[in-house]
Amino acid sequence: MDVVLSVTDLTVVFSGFRALKGITLEVGDREVVTIIGPNGAGKSTLLDAIVGKSPVASGHVYYQGHDITNKSPHEVARLGIGRKFQNPNVYNELTVFENILLALKGTHGILASITSKLTRAKKDKIAWVLERIGLLDKAFVKVASLSHGQKQWVEIGMVIAQDPSIVLLDEPTAGMTSDETHLTGEIIKTISQDHSVVVIEHDMDFVKQIAQRIIVLHQGEKLAEGSVTEVQNNSKVVEVYLGREKIDVAAA
Repeated sequence: MDVVLSVTDLTVVFSGFRALKGITLEVGDREVVTIIGPNGAGKSTLLDAIVGKSPVASGHVYYQGHDITNKSPHEVARLGIGRKFQNPNVYNELTVFENILLALKGTHGILASITSKLTRAKKDKIAWVLERIGLLDKAFVKVASLSHGQKQWVEIGMVIAQDPSIVLLDEPTAGMTSDETHLTGEIIKTISQDHSVVVIEHDMDFVKQIAQRIIVLHQGEKLAEGSVTEVQNNSKVVEVYLGREKIDVAAA
C-alpha cells in the first residue's frame, strides 16, 4: 500500500504543555483511518499540526514523501491535503451548486466565480461532487434551507472539490441525526474510492461503519492501533476510553 501521509515522532507544545508526545502514524492511499480517544487526547491538535495550524516542536509530517512540517495552512492545502473542521463553514445565502463552484480548484473570488461562464468540465465536476455527497437533487437549493447534516455534507463537498489526495474530517457527524450519521458514513466510504480519509470521531457505531484502521490517542500519546476488533479488545483502550465512555464494547 502506498503511503500518502506519514507523521514521525510528532511533538506539539503549548506554553510548556506537551499536547502531543511523539506521535507516529501512516495513512495509505484510499485508506479510511479513524482517530478516537477521550476529550483532550490531542486528536484535533494532531490534525492542526498536519495542516500547519499548530506549530510542530519536533518530529516531521510527510506528504507523498515530501517533508511539509510547519508549512503554512495555505501551502498544505495547495499541495493536496483537505481539512474540514467541526462546524460547517458554508455560504448560507448561496445555493449548494454555488458553494461547490466556489471551492473548485483554481477558482478565485465569489463574484468572479458565479458570474464567469461555466465550462462543461466545471459543470461535470460539480455534478460529480454533488453525487458523492448525496445532494445532486438539492443543487439549486439555498444552503440556508438545508438541515445541519446536509450543511456538513456541503462542506465535505467543498473539500473534495479542491481535488485533495487526502481528506481530514474533524467530528463530521457532530449534531447529526442517526439517519444523517449513517448517510455520512456511506458518503465517506464513497469518497474513499478516490481519496484517503482521516476521521476524528466519538460515535463507535459510526467508527465501525467506516474504519479500516483505528488509532487511539490518550493524553497526547498513541495508546493503540489496529482493526475495530483489535481496538475493542484492547484492555488499555477499554480502561481509558471505551469504559469511561460507558460504551458496550461488545455491541459497539
